Amino acid sequence: SGQDKLLWVFIYPNLAINLYERGYSIEHILPIGKDRTILSYDFFVRSSDDESQMRDRMADAKEAMLRTLEVTNEDKMICEQVQNNLDAGIYKPGYLSPSMENGVQFFQNRIRNELKHTNLQLE
Repeated sequence: SGQDKLLWVFIYPNLAINLYERGYSIEHILPIGKDRTILSYDFFVRSSDDESQMRDRMADAKEAMLRTLEVTNEDKMICEQVQNNLDAGIYKPGYLSPSMENGVQFFQNRIRNELKHTNLQLE
């Protein structure tokens, strides 16, 4: 299908661009509190003068939207469970796995560094 060639790009701190052969999507991640985040998605399809080709591209875009929402809902449930455990005092912070969680560590270090430079403190 036209969705076989994919490229995902994350632009620090809160923008993701997903490039497909027949279009792309933009994700904007906007944290508005420790337990609340707004995610917005925009999907774009390459235009075509061929009606059949355009129908195929729209079908691909719809499929990509459904997959995106499915993964987002799975991630949302995980985040909510982790936050509930943090709030309940169940979770004990520990070391991150260098091989499996290096992206998390990189992101946390960037945020800590920027908060230091802006005189903001973590709660």
